[in-house]
Amino acid sequence: MFFDALKGELPESLSVDVCIIGAGVAGITIAKQLKNEGLRIALVESGGLQLNPDVQDLYNGENIGLPYDPLDACRLRFFGGTSNHWGGWTRPMDRVDFEKREWIPWSGWPITLDDVAPYYEQAQNLVEVDGTPYDAEFFSPESSTNYLVDRANIETKIFKLSPPTRFLKSYKVDFNDAHSVVVLLNSNVVDFVLSESGKTVQAAQIKTLAGKNTAVTATHFVLACGGIENARILLNCRKANKSGLGNDDDLVGRFFSDHDGILSGNAVLGQRLLKSTFYQLHVPEIVRKAGLNTRIVPAFTLAEKILREKSLPNFNTYVLPVPDNAKAKGSLSIYPDIEGLVNFVEGTPLHPAGSRRFFQLVTAFENTPNPNSRVMLGDKRDALGLLRCKLNWQRSDNDEILARRLTMEFSRQFALAGLGRVNIDKDNIWPQKSLEIGRHHMGTTRMSSSPKHGVVDKNCRVHTTNNLFVAGSSVFASYGFAQPTLTIIALALRLSSHIKQQVSRA
Repeated sequence: MFFDALKGELPESLSVDVCIIGAGVAGITIAKQLKNEGLRIALVESGGLQLNPDVQDLYNGENIGLPYDPLDACRLRFFGGTSNHWGGWTRPMDRVDFEKREWIPWSGWPITLDDVAPYYEQAQNLVEVDGTPYDAEFFSPESSTNYLVDRANIETKIFKLSPPTRFLKSYKVDFNDAHSVVVLLNSNVVDFVLSESGKTVQAAQIKTLAGKNTAVTATHFVLACGGIENARILLNCRKANKSGLGNDDDLVGRFFSDHDGILSGNAVLGQRLLKSTFYQLHVPEIVRKAGLNTRIVPAFTLAEKILREKSLPNFNTYVLPVPDNAKAKGSLSIYPDIEGLVNFVEGTPLHPAGSRRFFQLVTAFENTPNPNSRVMLGDKRDALGLLRCKLNWQRSDNDEILARRLTMEFSRQFALAGLGRVNIDKDNIWPQKSLEIGRHHMGTTRMSSSPKHGVVDKNCRVHTTNNLFVAGSSVFASYGFAQPTLTIIALALRLSSHIKQQVSRA
C-alpha cells in the first residue's frame, strides 16, 4: 500500500519487521522478496511516483575532485530510482573481481563469486533478461568454427541488454495491494535512533519537505539509497558518534569509485575479423541471435591467466568504427602512422572500398580502490537540514601504471591472435580525460572481514551495529569492469535470504 506524505498520508508512527530505506533497484528487490514471507515491511522512499525538482535537489552537492557530472544529475530520486534512466547493460562480475591481487592494493572481497552466483539468474529475470549464459559460444552461430570467439589469449566478453527495465513501471503494481508492505513516499530518513549501547538501531526518524516528522521502528533496517547517499546518511547520523554511524575507523565514504575509460589506441583489423558476422557490427551497435529477444554486445579482453601473469586489472575493450575521413579532420592526428599499418595486417590485401578501415579501441577497466577518493560532508545544508555531500573523486597512482600496462599487452596479444594491428601513442595513454563509461557510484561502505578495512561485513551488516544493513554498489570492495546493476540486484537477493534466516531464528 502506498502513502504519500506530501498528501498528508504520513502515519504518526509505524512498527514493522523490516524497514527498507530507498526504493531503487536494491530496495524494491528486497521488498519484493520479503513481502510474501509473513513479514511486515516498510519501504521508505524520498521521492514520489514522478520526478520532483525539490526532491531531486536533495542530491545536490559539491565536487572538489576530478571533473564529474553534477551530483543531482547522476541519480533519480523517486520510486524506481535510477532504473528510470538506466541504459540496461548487464553482466555478472568475474571470479577474479572478488579476489585479492597484490598488484591492486585494497582489492578483494570477504566473499567469492560462488557466494553471489546462485542469485544472478533470478537477478536476470528481474531485469527481463533471459537466463542464457554470458558466453560467446552460445550467442555466436560461428562458435564451432570461428577462431575469434576464443583465440589464443584473447577472449570475448558478452553484455546482455535489458529492455531496459524501469522498476517504477514494472514493479509498482507489486505493492499496490500488498498489505504486508507499506510504501512511504516523499519520506526522508534523516537519522537513526540507537539503543543505549549504540549497537542496535531501534527506529528510523523520518522528515518530509513539508516539515512533518514520524518514526519507523523495526527489528531490521536496510539502507539502500545509492553509492553516495548511503555514505551521506551515515555520516549525518552523529548523535551517538560525532564522526557518523558505522564510522569508528573513518571509512564511511572512502573508496569512492566509478568505472573509468581510456582510448587505448587505433587499430586496423585483419580480414578475418572484418568478415566475422558476430563481430562485424561492433559496439555500440547491437547484435542478436536468431530466435532470441536478447540483445547483446561483444567486447574483447585477455584470458585470466594473462591478467595474472602480467599483473593486469580486469578490463574489456570495445572496437569502435572510425570513418576513414576522420584522420583528415584531426581525430586521429596523434596516430600519424595508422594508415601505414594497413599493408602489414594479416589478411591483406587492402580492405575493400566502402568498408571500414580504421577502428578505435575503447577500454573500460577496474580502478584501484583508493581510500583518498571519498564522499564527505560539506558545510551547506539541504532542505531537510542534513549536510550536503562533498565529493572528492581521485584516481590512484596505480591506475596509470595499470592503464599503460594493459594497453601495451592487449595490443600485443591482439596482433599475435591475428586480429589486426594497433597503433599506440605512448605519451597519450595517460592522463586522459575520463570517458563516460559509468556514473557508477561504488565502494563508499565497502564490504570487509574486519571493521579496520571496511564498513559492512560479508552479509552487508554495518560492523558496529546488530541490525543495520547496507544494499547497493556502495558495498563493493573492488569493482571489476561490468556495469554494477546486475550485481547490485544479486547482492540484494542474497541479503534478502540472510534477513529471512535472521528473522526465522529470532
